Amino acid sequence: DKDNTVWADGSGTTDKSFTWVIDPKPVAVPTGKTLTYNGQEQTGVAAGDDYTVSNGSATNAGTYSATVTLKDTANTQWSDGTTEAKTVAWGINPRSVVKPTASDRNYTGREQSCGIEDSADYTVSGDTSATSSGDYTVTVALRDKTNTQWSDGTTDDLTLTWTITAQSSGSLIPRPTKPVEEEPEETEPTNTQPTDQEGQQPADTQPEQGPTGSMDNFTPKATYNGFSDVDESKWYGTQQQGVIKSAVELGIMNGYLDGTFQPNNNIKLSEVLKMAAVVHSTYFDDGYVFDQTQGAHWYDTYVNYLVEQGVIQAGEFEDLEADATRAQVAHIFAHALPEFAVINHVTFDYIPDLTAGMPYADEILGLYNAGILTGDAGTHAFRSNDPITRAETAAIVTRVALPTERQILDD
Repeated sequence: DKDNTVWADGSGTTDKSFTWVIDPKPVAVPTGKTLTYNGQEQTGVAAGDDYTVSNGSATNAGTYSATVTLKDTANTQWSDGTTEAKTVAWGINPRSVVKPTASDRNYTGREQSCGIEDSADYTVSGDTSATSSGDYTVTVALRDKTNTQWSDGTTDDLTLTWTITAQSSGSLIPRPTKPVEEEPEETEPTNTQPTDQEGQQPADTQPEQGPTGSMDNFTPKATYNGFSDVDESKWYGTQQQGVIKSAVELGIMNGYLDGTFQPNNNIKLSEVLKMAAVVHSTYFDDGYVFDQTQGAHWYDTYVNYLVEQGVIQAGEFEDLEADATRAQVAHIFAHALPEFAVINHVTFDYIPDLTAGMPYADEILGLYNAGILTGDAGTHAFRSNDPITRAETAAIVTRVALPTERQILDD
C-alpha cells in the first residue's frame, strides 16, 4: 500500500532489491593413517560422502600418497576454502618380529637342538643341532624383509652362536648304593595286564639285553591326548614346560579312567615307587614285566622290583598309600638311576631350609646340582616335609629321564 506506507529508512515507496548467497559446504581434508602390515589389503585413507580417494589402500609395507577429490566443486569446498584435489600421506609399517635366541646345552651324548626352528616369519640355517661339545653357529633370516623387520627396526640376517658344554672329568653324581636286606624269592613273570592305580595298563616288554643302561632308552612310548583337567597354558602344560605331556609320552605317568590327570592333587608314595621302578627298568632295558596280581596291592610288583634292584630297602617306608613328601620323592629318584651328570655347583647355602645331616640332604643337594630340582622361585627353598603334587612330580621325572630338560640354576 504505497499510499499509506513508506520504507522506514525514508526512501519512500520505491521497490527494493536484495542479494543473498548459499556458501559451499565446507569439507574437512581426511587424515592418513599409519598402519602395520598384516598380509591383507588395508585402507589408510577412506572415501567420504563428499569426496573420492585414489591410492588409499594397499597391502605391502611402505609410504603412500592418496589423492582426495571433491565430488561437487560447485557446492562443496575444502575447509581451507579451496576446491583443488588434495594429496594425503599415509603408510603401512613393517610388522615387528622378536629376535629369537639360541639356547646353550650341556653335553648328553645325544643330538640336541639350538632351540630355534623355522617359523612363518624366518628361516634358520647352519648348525641347528649337534651332538658333540663345542660352539655352533646358526643364521636366522627374515622371509619377507619388505613387510617384516626385527623388533629393533633392522632386517639384517642374525648370526647366533650356541654352545654344548662338555662335562668335566669326575662330574657325575653316583647313586648311593643300598644294601639289600633280604633277597626276595623270584617269581615267574606273567603276561597279565591289570589296570594300575592311575588307570592305565603297564607296558609289557621282553628281555633283550643285559644290565648296561642308557639314557637313550627313554623314548616316547605313548601318545599324549591331553586331559580334561589339564590347562595347557599353566606352567606344566604344553604351552610352557610340557612336563605332564613328557611324563605320559615316556610311559612313566598316566591319567585316570575318568579322563583326568589331577595335576594339583598330592601324589602317593605308591605312585612314586611305581614311577621309579619304570624309570629304572627303562634305563636298563631289562624287560621286567610288572605283574600287578603279584601281591595284595597293585603296587607290590613295583616295590618288590625296587628292593630286588637295591633302589630301596625292604620295609623302608611304612605307609605306601600316604602322601609322599618332597624329600621322599627326591630320595627315591636319586636312587632310580646309577648316576647323574653335574651341571650346577651349589652348596647347602643355596637352599635356605636344607642343612647337612637332615634326612636325604645329600640326595636333595645332588639333584639340585644335576638340574633336576630347582626349589621355590626366588628363594630356592625345598620344603622337604611338604607333600608334592602330581604336576610337580611330572616335572622331576621328566628331568630325570630327559637330560635336555634339566635346569641351570641362578647363582
